[in-house]
Amino acid sequence: MEKRPRPPSPSDATRVTVFQIMSREVICMKPETTVESLRAILVENGISGAPVVDDNGKIVGIVSITDVVRDQHERGETLEHEDVRLPSGGGVTYSPGPGFRVLDGGTSVAEVMSPKVITIKENTTLAEASALMAKNHVHRLPVVSDAGKVVGLVSSLDILGWVAGLS
Repeated sequence: MEKRPRPPSPSDATRVTVFQIMSREVICMKPETTVESLRAILVENGISGAPVVDDNGKIVGIVSITDVVRDQHERGETLEHEDVRLPSGGGVTYSPGPGFRVLDGGTSVAEVMSPKVITIKENTTLAEASALMAKNHVHRLPVVSDAGKVVGLVSSLDILGWVAGLS
């Protein structure tokens, strides 16, 4: 029988820092990135959000698929278009049916991102990061250097993986 690793105790979360579990290869967006490009990047990379940085790499916001959906709702972009035709893999076009909406491809990340970003440092404990996420109802926290540049990202899934003994 394979021996399972001992799950961490709650007190371990006060000693382990986000540096130990954070993702170091972070996909960041530029404010001028279009929402259509954002969607493609998120889907291609299997992520649901990303930090937004300026030309110097300093964090200026955070964007998630929730921000995109919220923006669509606030703009009233709920019209149905049954005349939209999409190409399939075999070259045939099809109608996605009622409820499908084609967005203006010109909307930028800057227009939908959250400019208020909760950031943490590499020495933040998992307990502190978890508390920040829960209190602020967020699923990811950018880890920044003293200069405000993104050096990592810790997500709620990273913390759950640690709790499960996967990290």
